[in-house]
Amino acid sequence: VALEALFRERLEPLRALAAVADVRVIGGVGIVELAVPDRTAGYLAGVGPALAAEFLARDLLLRPLGHVVYFMPPYAITDEEARWALDQIVEVLTQLDRTGRAGDAP
Repeated sequence: VALEALFRERLEPLRALAAVADVRVIGGVGIVELAVPDRTAGYLAGVGPALAAEFLARDLLLRPLGHVVYFMPPYAITDEEARWALDQIVEVLTQLDRTGRAGDAP
């Protein structure tokens, strides 16, 4: 499966979450922009480190740039690996939408 098609299939449904402002897929890059108040948006948005910690706890090394999650895997990634990584992204962002926070921390 081409990365772009897989990203569209797995990330587009995130648009339905209130926590998600936009989803973009450009070739082998998947981007999820989170809905945060303007005063907390940008590269230093506090949600970024919380998401990074939760992804790392799941053995996925992603470093969101502020309130924007980028997934740009190496082209050698297998379909199985890409699906697993996308599962983690979907689970974390769904949890964020449901609870207002990433991870199990209060």
